[in-house]
Amino acid sequence: MALSTTSRAADLLHGCVGCAPESEGWVRPVRFTTAQLRALGSVRAWHPGLYKRMAACTAGVCLEFETDASHVSVEVAPGAVPRGTVSTLRDVERHSGSAPDPGVVSVEIDDLPPVAVRPDDRHLVEIDLSEPGADPADPVALPGMGRRRRVRVWLPCLTTCAVRDVFFDGGHLGPIAERRTLLVLGDSIAQGFVADQPAATWPALLARRAGLDLVNQGVGGQVFQPGSLWGMEELDPAAIVVELGENYRYEPCAASAIGRDVRAYLSEVASAWPETPTWVLGVPPHTEDVYPTHPRSCFAEVDDIISDAAGRHPSMTLVDASTLLDGDRLGELLADGSDHPGPRGQEMIAGRLYAVMGLVGEKDVEAQPEEREESGRSAERETPEEPEAPKTTGEPAAPAEPETEERAPTAAPRPAAPKSRPKKSERKKHPSSKGRRSRRSRR
Repeated sequence: MALSTTSRAADLLHGCVGCAPESEGWVRPVRFTTAQLRALGSVRAWHPGLYKRMAACTAGVCLEFETDASHVSVEVAPGAVPRGTVSTLRDVERHSGSAPDPGVVSVEIDDLPPVAVRPDDRHLVEIDLSEPGADPADPVALPGMGRRRRVRVWLPCLTTCAVRDVFFDGGHLGPIAERRTLLVLGDSIAQGFVADQPAATWPALLARRAGLDLVNQGVGGQVFQPGSLWGMEELDPAAIVVELGENYRYEPCAASAIGRDVRAYLSEVASAWPETPTWVLGVPPHTEDVYPTHPRSCFAEVDDIISDAAGRHPSMTLVDASTLLDGDRLGELLADGSDHPGPRGQEMIAGRLYAVMGLVGEKDVEAQPEEREESGRSAERETPEEPEAPKTTGEPAAPAEPETEERAPTAAPRPAAPKSRPKKSERKKHPSSKGRRSRRSRR
């Protein structure tokens, strides 16, 4: 189909901090600042080569626009699949029988469920927006004469990607205004391993449900790395989620050194965004079947280290991440049989986090929450038939719309001290990673 009108894809991007120009008019969305990329590739990083490759992936980045066209073509060119991605996808195939295609994009039209689409051999994602009437004999509206539709194209979260032009047959195609931002800081579980499409990762589901834009800074293999937030201070997020810690179980580590890193990193988060509500997750659930924890790892102490460090900052609420997935269903919910949630697991994490965080966004201002039942230490009654909610400490979360998974969890916060600007934390020297090698880097 010959489409007569063209728009620059770079003008429609959400979820990135900038773009890197490439040849022939292509641009690559960038989700980390230049200073962050230097930190991720520095000697202070545990696995700088892995981090640089994962940071180049376009997790959480999307094109979003409104148009009256009946047909749109978007130029999208996924890059090579990183070796770390390939390794995990092989684990998924062994455990589940098949693995998601890392090069697919997700297309959302209005409020319809997203559809996974693979760019064709011309690097085009074709989007049909025509709306025939209920009667097949009814005429289809001419291009430019139909109602305006909102379209979001999520770029791959497990590969690099470049975009160029958007072609359409209508009279209008314009960008959607930016919203407040959900900032997610994490490892591969945050980056999107291994959802079946980019729109189905738990950060994307959480942001969409809250009506927020997403900046996803999940990096496969990452740990709490002080100094890796440089250049992000100008971002003004509405909420922050920190999901780190699982990767300590794959290699030798000392609790004293990890404690310094965790405290320094969370102090940097609190210093950069002292008034932004921040939810800090403990280590997510996993199994020991495929990759047992290293015998000289301090992993058993990491949850307590995170709890202690998060408790020092009034802006932070600790979430017991072990309750974000049903413990008796991990074989089903972890797509690789080890650490990474599949589609159902992604939905469960997003729904339970949403309930705990009490986020209210543009689409939820009129939503009516169901009756909230308190649990935890301050519980006045118990409901044995309901699953245990993700446990939190810190500032209480507001009531939220129930989770779309079969059962809605309830938050169990404890009251926090009144909000005040925390003291600026002294940044502590990160121990050298010289000689520290992983037997296997999983994320």
